[in-house]
Amino acid sequence: MSDDFLSRFRDEPRREFAEDLKRRLREIEVAEGEPAAGRRGRAVPVLAGAAIAATVALAFTLPRAGGRAQLPRSLPREAVRGRAGRPGSPGSSGAASI
Repeated sequence: MSDDFLSRFRDEPRREFAEDLKRRLREIEVAEGEPAAGRRGRAVPVLAGAAIAATVALAFTLPRAGGRAQLPRSLPREAVRGRAGRPGSPGSSGAASI
């Protein structure tokens, strides 16, 4: 949707209003030492970068959720299934197959 038609209704602000607004903004900047948007403008990217770095570091330090479902490779599968040691079972010969 185009709002170009609104530009024909635009008027310049009164001169007194514009001068007063500029003066008040300058007073605020002088009182704070710098523009208010300037401080916030620098802090947001720094905080966002720190949050991303912390998220990546946390992702690499936590164990994978899928890793808990896997069996340790040192255990023979027959022992886990409960068939080891039974006569006639594949794991009863004493040799552990992985």
